[in-house]
Amino acid sequence: MLMNIKKLENINKKICSIFIITGEKFLFSFLISAAIFLSSCESRPIGGGGLNYYSKKPSEKASIFLKPVEQWRIEAGNIIEWKEGEFVAATGGQASSWSYASFEYNAVLKAPYLLTVSLNRISNDTDRPVELRFIGGFFGVSEDQWYLYESEKNWTGWQRSSSINSGENNLTIIHYGQTVRGYVNGVLVGSIRLNTPNSVGKPGVFFKGDPFKRSKVAFKNFTAIQR
Repeated sequence: MLMNIKKLENINKKICSIFIITGEKFLFSFLISAAIFLSSCESRPIGGGGLNYYSKKPSEKASIFLKPVEQWRIEAGNIIEWKEGEFVAATGGQASSWSYASFEYNAVLKAPYLLTVSLNRISNDTDRPVELRFIGGFFGVSEDQWYLYESEKNWTGWQRSSSINSGENNLTIIHYGQTVRGYVNGVLVGSIRLNTPNSVGKPGVFFKGDPFKRSKVAFKNFTAIQR
């Protein structure tokens, strides 16, 4: 499943809509996994309390959308491979000391919501960050460190965590009010309070690479669950 539900904290029970990047062959297995996941969720408060993310039975309004690669807006870089809920991206933009890639997903989210993606850097520049872009900021990892970032004046700084793997990692954020919580592989690693909360926007992914080199990262199961 997308995340280790036994370790995730502060998740409740109600689905309004699900956006998932996947292929048609993945739909059946996704539905089975979702049913197991929803049946195991417990009622727990989050933020100021009272927010329900999940229920044992999905809402009648819940929808599942199968989105092709064209739903990603390429801001910098290239998508070089696409298959069944997964794509491999490469850097294309160039700053003074690093290359970069940035992709925005064409779906508008409104807080509160949960956003998750699994990622794996397949080039050697593992010291460069890979980020999950939420509404108003970024949740990034690099080797054994992570950060939550809104601006230069408001971010956690680099923080170490033993939850970060050397290969594939799952990043998840829960955005509720002005608070954003970050999870790595199902473990809550930290949170940030946004100074300028943005409740509506489009999510995405971003990563950096070594200068003048083609860095590559694989992303899969990019999913948003919105109240």
